[in-house]
Amino acid sequence: EPQDAICGNEVVEDGEECDCGWEEDCKEPCCFPMRANSPPDEPPCRLRPNVICSPSQGPCCTQDCKLKECTGSICMAYGLESCQCKQGPNDSPAKLCELCCRMPSDDSTCKSSFEWNTSPYDVPDLYAKPGTPCDNYNGYC
Repeated sequence: EPQDAICGNEVVEDGEECDCGWEEDCKEPCCFPMRANSPPDEPPCRLRPNVICSPSQGPCCTQDCKLKECTGSICMAYGLESCQCKQGPNDSPAKLCELCCRMPSDDSTCKSSFEWNTSPYDVPDLYAKPGTPCDNYNGYC
């Protein structure tokens, strides 16, 4: 059963732009933290004015609220290689656009970043960029 987003739990959920936790825990200048009494001009779990992103949104944002340069697939940061997701019989077509990684040179281990969530491969749950080929190069995300 779906639950409402909980601002302040350091997990970016539906309806939140960012979530750096409660005021005493938030260690970044990009996101308004959760407070017992937030001023109206500082809505919790929202990006601060004039910033592009928050590190709470994922590994592509710097501590100074700027996007990092993309130099390759995030799979590489975990010792894995990129691969194309395959749609299983019970999967929606959106499965094809999840970011997938595999063990080096082993197609049998290709799986979604949503499935690589155990140590040492705690890959963030991500989707492929729009325009990325999918479905064995028969379509695009």
